[in-house]
Amino acid sequence: MRMTDLLSLGELLIDFTPAGVSENGNPVFERNPGGAPANLAAAAVKHGVQACFVGEVGDDIFGQ
Repeated sequence: MRMTDLLSLGELLIDFTPAGVSENGNPVFERNPGGAPANLAAAAVKHGVQACFVGEVGDDIFGQ
């Protein structure tokens, strides 16, 4: 069994990131998984760190 180098504890959120402009000139946003604890764990893994995330996802339209 391998030990985890990083344990990130917190919430998984939805980040609304800019994705352009609509035909009417309104900003358009995409829904992407995010939140600091989840982002930290994902970034750590990309750098070769053995990481895990412990958290909860809501039972709403974004969590489903």
